[in-house]
Amino acid sequence: MVMEAAEIVPGLAPRIPDWLPDLAIRALEAGWDDQHGGIFRYVDSTGDEPRGRLFGNDPYETLVTQTWDTKLWWVQVEALYATRLLAERFGRPDLLDWHERIWSYTLGTFPDPSGQEWLQIRDREGKPSTRWWRCPSRTPSI
Repeated sequence: MVMEAAEIVPGLAPRIPDWLPDLAIRALEAGWDDQHGGIFRYVDSTGDEPRGRLFGNDPYETLVTQTWDTKLWWVQVEALYATRLLAERFGRPDLLDWHERIWSYTLGTFPDPSGQEWLQIRDREGKPSTRWWRCPSRTPSI
């Protein structure tokens, strides 16, 4: 959400709060998969698999528990834009380093080898996902 917020308001860059780059770094550190690269779909505040009391039989809950460690193309792309925006706005080389790390992972993982399109969802190791899932408010995705 931090990444998306920075992306949505580029015209307001001079008004981005000074604390946002540090919060973005904390979010990236929590969400980055140190073993395989890429930003996880969902993590808890410590960067681990989400946990807590489950209500059971809730479609969003099921989505989180079954897909938390997948990598989605749009998460990576929004992080690319946000890290670049924040790095330039605040002169933060650490955010440029994150931008380069995410760039390398994204372009090395999501483009289809046929060159025709990007594969939208990857498993934790970066392989194309073969599992169908449906966002409770949207159409099925693969």
